[in-house]
Amino acid sequence: MSNITEEIKSRLDIVEVLSEYIELKKAGANFKACCPFHQEKTASFVVSPERQIWHCFGCGAGSDIFGFVMKIEGIEFPEALRILAKKANVNLTNQNFNLTSARTNLLDITRLAAMFYQQNLLDSTAGQTARDYLKKRQVSDEIIKRFQLGYALDSWDNLLKFLIKKGISEKDIALAGLIIKKTTSNASTSDYYDRFRGRLMFPIADAYGNAVGFTGRVLPSEETNAKKETAKYVNTPETSIYHKGRILYGLDQAKETIRKNNYVIIVEGNMDVLASHQAGIHNVVASSGTALTMEQINLLKRYTKNLILSFDVDLAGQTATRRGIDIALQAGTNVKIITLLAGKDPDDCVRIDPELWHQSIKKSKPLMEYYFDFIFNNLSTDRIFEQKKVEENIFSLLSQFNSKIEQDYWLKKMSERMNISEQALLDDFQQFLFSLKQPNNREIDEQTDNNQVIKKSRIEMAGEELIGFLLKYPAQIDKWLSQISPDLFSGRLSGLVKEIKLYYDKSNSFNYRQFYQKIKLTHSSFAEYSDVLTLWIENNFFDLTPAEIDKAIKQSWLFLKEQNIITQSKNIALKIKIAEQETNQKKIEQLSKQFNELTEELKNINQNN
Repeated sequence: MSNITEEIKSRLDIVEVLSEYIELKKAGANFKACCPFHQEKTASFVVSPERQIWHCFGCGAGSDIFGFVMKIEGIEFPEALRILAKKANVNLTNQNFNLTSARTNLLDITRLAAMFYQQNLLDSTAGQTARDYLKKRQVSDEIIKRFQLGYALDSWDNLLKFLIKKGISEKDIALAGLIIKKTTSNASTSDYYDRFRGRLMFPIADAYGNAVGFTGRVLPSEETNAKKETAKYVNTPETSIYHKGRILYGLDQAKETIRKNNYVIIVEGNMDVLASHQAGIHNVVASSGTALTMEQINLLKRYTKNLILSFDVDLAGQTATRRGIDIALQAGTNVKIITLLAGKDPDDCVRIDPELWHQSIKKSKPLMEYYFDFIFNNLSTDRIFEQKKVEENIFSLLSQFNSKIEQDYWLKKMSERMNISEQALLDDFQQFLFSLKQPNNREIDEQTDNNQVIKKSRIEMAGEELIGFLLKYPAQIDKWLSQISPDLFSGRLSGLVKEIKLYYDKSNSFNYRQFYQKIKLTHSSFAEYSDVLTLWIENNFFDLTPAEIDKAIKQSWLFLKEQNIITQSKNIALKIKIAEQETNQKKIEQLSKQFNELTEELKNINQNN
């Protein structure tokens, strides 16, 4: 196991991997960012390319690339191993260790189902109807294979039998959302039947290309013959690997182009995505007909902050769409809106003329400009009632903008269009803001972990700073190590100092990498702690001269000595008080002598400060 993980680490650069999730900025030899695991305004999340580790000095979280992917994706090690192995082009096949977990087991099931459905589409006689439909919709063979489109035969247990032959239990197939339990059981047959039957299948993949669920569309011929209650679309239910509000259809195919172009086009339907790819536009994802969620927007923010929406955003009844837009604005993204030049949706537009879809994207308008034009083209400002509706619609959007300049700009535009004084509109807007209740930011809060900012005492910080300097600059160890006792420190820092002293006494010198490799085998937690301490020094004291380094070490050492003496003095003073109560004169004299010696030592330290 360790050989595989080390090989993956050697092939991947931690800065590149983490940059897919957060925006890193160069800071000396390292990189910094605001921590994705707790809310903060000042960046305390540090990444070390040299050590291939990350650590947040705010909440205390830290690890390597595996720990980061597990934490930010909310997954277990086996799944993180698969994700990173794929990135590193490391083959995990036939490895003699356990790569499975509850999640990876379900991913294997959905992967097999996607392969089975596609084989049905491409090779089966029954799949001809689906192939004809795709041809009519102008979906090419290349797109069919790229998106692994498939067909679920019109059979009660076709998939179920296939997966059982693969040695998969009915229980696990049900957990993957692929079968449904019968209301009545029959001893001669299974208690389950296939969820998807007689449908064109769209595998829904996560950002790494793993099929996590499916959308099944009834074909037109079957739709015509079916009963009215037959749903046009059937989706995988919520499972441990499929959460509709966390997935964007086509993201695995679009993410590289999104990052390259620095914007993403968000459409509503799966066919819109396929049509866009066929038209040569690859930075397109679908929300699958649902309102955008904060989790989806955070997913997109890994690649871009620029969102272009091809949604129906009229004023009547589009509450869910507006809510998604409001969340996008709160998340700090830039939003534009597309008005189609032809057709009812992007798929329709592409089939009429792909160039019209290209031009529709190019002519997309910033959100406020789109709404401003839309509102004034659809509402009359002649009557007071209509004026109030205009104000309400525009004010609700303006309240999402943090920039007062933008707010003032659009209030001025409103004044001109409505023939109302700017001051009157400003007064109404201020009243509107005042009337708003505190926004329910539950969705925004869900993106952060429960990690709390760690507050360390001055003594802890001085101790970590002192040892961090010695580890980062081993030349200082010759001078200072003999004057440092583990008793000056507490907890794991005291244990780490003991290990440093043992290593130095045996070697008569100090090589950090050799020391790190040695204690990694015997005390892995000390090895991780050592890297964190040196990372702290690199992050905060990267520009000190040798003289300044020596001075900083001395100040920390003197402070620790002072605090240690103060603590000892307090303990002795308490013992003297007890001895006085016991009238033990001999003990009083011994303790008083110790107290005086400590007082003299403290005096010398203060003179050196």
